[in-house]
Amino acid sequence: MPCRIGQDDAVDSAIRAVVKNKDIALKGYTGPTPASLGPYVKSVESLRIAMVTREDSLSDSVLMSVALLCVCEALMQSEMFACFAHWAAMSTILLSRPLSWQPSELTRAILYHIRNQTFHIPVARGQISPFDDPRWYTLEPAGASSLPTEVARLKLLSNQLMIRLPRLILQTRTLRNGADEIKGKKALALATELSNLQDIDAENKMLHRIKVIKTTNSDDADFIPFFFEFTNLSDLETAVVYWKSQLILGRLRLKLKDLFPHYDFDVDELNTSMERMAINTMMSHQHARNRQQYAHARGMVAMPTGWTAVWGLWKDRKTSFRGITVDEWKRFNRDRINESIAIWKFQAGDKQIDEASDLLAGGPLEGTFVAAFAHIPFWAMNVPSKVR
Repeated sequence: MPCRIGQDDAVDSAIRAVVKNKDIALKGYTGPTPASLGPYVKSVESLRIAMVTREDSLSDSVLMSVALLCVCEALMQSEMFACFAHWAAMSTILLSRPLSWQPSELTRAILYHIRNQTFHIPVARGQISPFDDPRWYTLEPAGASSLPTEVARLKLLSNQLMIRLPRLILQTRTLRNGADEIKGKKALALATELSNLQDIDAENKMLHRIKVIKTTNSDDADFIPFFFEFTNLSDLETAVVYWKSQLILGRLRLKLKDLFPHYDFDVDELNTSMERMAINTMMSHQHARNRQQYAHARGMVAMPTGWTAVWGLWKDRKTSFRGITVDEWKRFNRDRINESIAIWKFQAGDKQIDEASDLLAGGPLEGTFVAAFAHIPFWAMNVPSKVR
């Protein structure tokens, strides 16, 4: 951002709005005031003029201005709809660019942070992701050269899964409604291809840099006696997104195995791997709890879908785990989900979590997850993606 100051009116207006609202938020935001709304309104006006009058309405400057408006919405504690509208605008800008457009670092950074657009909304709508094309899912993360190699690697793998999993979820739903050998062959091929998007060496290398500390929260201690203390927020998000994407994929593969017994893989090995990743996800909660961000529309960093993915283990499990009954694990899981979405002013019960968990495994398009994401702004459907 600093290197762009003074280069573009829309960006400058957005930066002023962010700085002003950040100052107000740090003093304790209690509601909208002229001091907070004034710079924001000017930023929206400047952006609108840029979109209407400039030939470079798809430029990085416009993209950055929209992204900064998302930050403003979060700082002003706006309704989630406002943030989602800006996410939709960013998606539309990216998808409307010609194939010859070379992705910048800013483009990569935006793509890796709009999981509502690449994953949640497509899943809730029963669609494939509009970014489901090698043009998007092969992009390296922003600043890859300055990241630890293992972090860059895990970011790349999990971002590709977040973009490509909606297609497999859709295929699995179709097959759960009536198995078909031809469609099944395509789903099994995709599931096998996606199963190669893991890197145990990179995961272990990252884990070796993470401290393991004793659980300080008494409500957690009986279930997870030790927690991860991540070096920074980026490592936390990288790890949780990687583990939850692997858990979602693993459960889809097990569902496909039920439908097509000839699907050949080691079920015990997959179950063991999923249990390990579920424990790792749960061990990340304490650090996430202590690192909640202003971006309230996202809830606790990466955790709500992570806990929903973990819930799938309890749905499919018949015996206790680590000496604790499945019902107790479910209670613990439910409480942690509600803690991670507390800022959304909603309490999920077992039924709602069951529905969301089953949705991620190709279940019916129903429940709270669908209600939350299916009807919010997506991307401008009248602007065809250049990769279609």
